Parts: sequence; C-alpha cells; structure tokens
Amino acid sequence: MTVDLEEEQDPPSFKVARKKDKERLQKLLEEEAESLTELQKQIEVQLEKDGQRRKLSQSCRGKIEEEQDTNKFIKESTFGVVRDIMGEGVDDPEEEMILGLGELFILRAPSHFSWPTSRFVPKYAFIN
Repeated sequence: MTVDLEEEQDPPSFKVARKKDKERLQKLLEEEAESLTELQKQIEVQLEKDGQRRKLSQSCRGKIEEEQDTNKFIKESTFGVVRDIMGEGVDDPEEEMILGLGELFILRAPSHFSWPTSRFVPKYAFIN
C-alpha cells in the first residue's frame, strides 16, 4: 500500500472542526473590524466637534479684539473731544461729573446744570 503524502489524510470530523474554526475566526475578525470602524467614526465625530469649537473660539476671539479696538477708538475720540471742551481744567468741583465707557472720564457740566440736593442722588454718577 502506498501513501500519497501530497493528498490530505485528515479524518472528516477534523476537517469539519477546522472549517468551523476558520469560520469562527473570520467572524471574529469581521466583528473586530466593525468595532474599529465604529470607534473611528466616533473619533472623527469628536474631532469635528473640537474643530468647530476651535473655529468658534477663534471667531469669538476676533470679535472680542474688534470690540476692544472699537472701544479704544471711542474712548480716545471721546477723551479728545472732552479735553477740547474742558480746556485747561475744571474750576468748580461741583460742576464735574464722572461718566465711563469702560474707563472714567471727567466732564464739565453745562453752566445751566445744577446738581440735585436729594440725599438719594449721588454727587458723582458712575455709568458703565
């Protein structure tokens, strides 16, 4: 009797078990690939959210800088006009009024203006 070593000599039950193992392994690999794909999707969604937050943060930062520049321009313009109107200084401390645009400015009240004497109205008005 001759035995052909090239030909498969496994019993049928072993062949069936090996086939089931291959199928099980293939199924596990597919499940693992699906879970990785799902994880990748979640990571991509989170990265997109973070990117949107950064863009929003940068746009807010730009708006804040623009607002600061605007406030600085208004403050400098107003202070220049106030300085021109006031001339050299305030002679009567009762005529000064403090107003603010984020800062304190001293304005000279018009000559026809009189301060109320009520105890509920402060001598200086602070407006932010």
